[in-house]
Formats: sequence, C-alpha cells, structure tokens
Amino acid sequence: MFAILLPIRRPCMTKHELKKLETKQKIIEAFWTIYTKNGIEKTTIKEITALAKCNRSTFYAHFEDVYSLLEEIEDSLIPTIHELPPTKIKTEDELLLASETILDMYKKNAKYFTVLLGEKGDPRFQRKMKDTLKPLVKQMLISRGQKNDAALDYTVEYYLSGALGLMMYIFSQENAPDTEKVLSIIQNLQPIHPNLPFEN
Repeated sequence: MFAILLPIRRPCMTKHELKKLETKQKIIEAFWTIYTKNGIEKTTIKEITALAKCNRSTFYAHFEDVYSLLEEIEDSLIPTIHELPPTKIKTEDELLLASETILDMYKKNAKYFTVLLGEKGDPRFQRKMKDTLKPLVKQMLISRGQKNDAALDYTVEYYLSGALGLMMYIFSQENAPDTEKVLSIIQNLQPIHPNLPFEN
C-alpha cells in the first residue's frame, strides 16, 4: 500500500531496521483498512494494533496518535515542488504536459485520494492539495492574460475545487478513462468556463 511513506529497503539495512520498517508498514496498512470504513473519529489505536498484531508501545514508537499517522500519509501523497511541472508555461504543449503530469500523479494514488477527498476524508487534505497546486494554476492563468488580483484568487479556488472534485469522481469509477481522455473531458469544459487554464 503506502510504500511511498517508507524509505527504500537498502541492502545494508540491519535486521532490526528492516523489522522496524515492516512493522511501521503493517501499522499503516491496518490504519488505512479501518480508516476507510470508519473515518478518523472512529479509528482507534486499539483496533489498529489488534489488526497489525502489535502492542500500543510499538504504535507509539512510530506515531504520536491516529491523527499524526493520517497526516504522515497525507504528506506523502502531496506532490513536492520537484514533482510538479514548472510554473512558467508558455506554450500549449507545455500546458498539456503540465496537466497530464498532475493527472498522472492523481491517478497513481487515486484509491487514496478518493478516500481522503471524500466524505470520510480530511478537509485539511483538500486545502493542502489546493495550496500546493495554486502557484501552478495561478501562473497558467497569468500567462493567458489574467491580472494578478483578487479576482484571480477566486478563479484559482473555483478551478481547483472543480478539478479535484472531477478527478475524484472520474477515478472512483470502476472503468476510469485514461489520462488522455480525462484531459479531453476537461478541455471540453472550456466553452462553459472560458477562463480555465485548459483552452485549445
């Protein structure tokens, strides 16, 4: 599941380090199984440790509480500045490539995003995603002639809310379309929302 959270297993790792890594992974997987069913408020350390087959002291050796565990998962899914496309996008090809990069990152972890952005998810995660993507979308709009003012902030917030909601819906479907098809769907929204940064 969340291999992205954990350091790569190195050949030089000691048995103790490897054991610690595997235990943390089991705790994370146990948490996620319970969290997806119950939400964070009804997810308890007692249930997690029972499912992970470890004791409470082992849990606390890795995490402060269930909220810190959830936050670590969320942070591992938020793209870093190095994973995002460059903010200075000047051509249509660069714009499409940037859009495809973002969609691919979402699709890669769609099963997790769908939960975290859904009814049992954490509202703070959506805010984190928006704050991470905001500079990119803002620059896209500025490069297309929009003024850098309050109206631009509203447009960016509106776009990101819609884009995240659309991606969550699309990738939650059993037969989700590929990235190219999703881009086509978003581009077809252009006549409805002419200021969105996905124009032909």
